[in-house]
Amino acid sequence: MDVPQIFCRWYSVKARDLKREGRDRSLSEVRGMVAWLVLDLGVCTLGDLGKRTGQDITTLGSAAKRLQIRSKTDLKLAERMKELFEAVS
Repeated sequence: MDVPQIFCRWYSVKARDLKREGRDRSLSEVRGMVAWLVLDLGVCTLGDLGKRTGQDITTLGSAAKRLQIRSKTDLKLAERMKELFEAVS
């Protein structure tokens, strides 16, 4: 299962965009979602994901944790996370 590719299609971004530096909010959310999902499903490690996205594992882990926390109060985000989880599991 190629989780980053699935997310790129879902969010309509290119895989190379995940490697772009900066704080583009939409890309940050995609990277956070990918990190959250690979951790939740155990399909790869954050180290493996970091190599594919060019991101530090600490950054990826923090992004995943921020999304989990935000999803407790943001119902749209929680629903999107649920839909994505169902789409790849």
